[in-house]
Amino acid sequence: MRTFSATKLAAVIAGALMTTSALAQGGREGGPPPGERPFDVNAIIDRMMENDANGDGKLARDEMPGRFVEQMFPVADADQDGFLTREELKTYFESRPRGGAGFGQPRGGEGGPPATLDSHMRQAGQALRALRRSSFTAETQADDLTRIGVIEASLVGAKQLIDPEHMAPQAKEKYGSDTAAYTRDVRLAIIKAIKAAIALEETIIAGDSAGSKAALEKLLAVQKEGHDQFQNEEEEANERPAPAPGGRGGRGQDGGGNGGG
Repeated sequence: MRTFSATKLAAVIAGALMTTSALAQGGREGGPPPGERPFDVNAIIDRMMENDANGDGKLARDEMPGRFVEQMFPVADADQDGFLTREELKTYFESRPRGGAGFGQPRGGEGGPPATLDSHMRQAGQALRALRRSSFTAETQADDLTRIGVIEASLVGAKQLIDPEHMAPQAKEKYGSDTAAYTRDVRLAIIKAIKAAIALEETIIAGDSAGSKAALEKLLAVQKEGHDQFQNEEEEANERPAPAPGGRGGRGQDGGGNGGG
């Protein structure tokens, strides 16, 4: 099996990460920037998998450049088994908010796909799924901090992208045409999730394993509350992953949709 050098693989990964941003900015005439190819997740993953030295269908940490191990593994390796499968890579790339240079930008250029609340929430949800499997020990602290940072940044970005035109049925029943009240309450729900995420980060920094687990449960509860109020049931069912070990998988606890991580 042909493998990339670390330098070539780094270039492939960097190109994939940059293209999501470049596509959001768009060209002057409404298309991707001059010379940009359309972003093809499967093609990028195919090239990355050429570095699968032992042919087991997944990438180990030592099969990727070091700086991308630190950037991608804490979030993309949702089951924390030390490997990235095609499915995990696809989720990682497709969930990256396409809002320009970083999180929180309200919209891409005229021709590029805009960042959306949902794209930010999918990114937060993937990081949250990984946190749910953490033991919150000294060994996991660095990865845990990376994951909670992704959640916080995604929530801040989502707060700027609330879209009253896409209310879930239960929200429409409650708010009707009062989009100002809807926008206010979704914003408050996201702020509540941000506060819960910051509280979790504080316990992680303190090295408080029990406190981190308790803070995580509070964040999950806040997230579920937001989902119950604002998440579209059909979209949530389509995106809901398999439950995590321990029976905590359930409605609205894994990301996607308005008002939660």
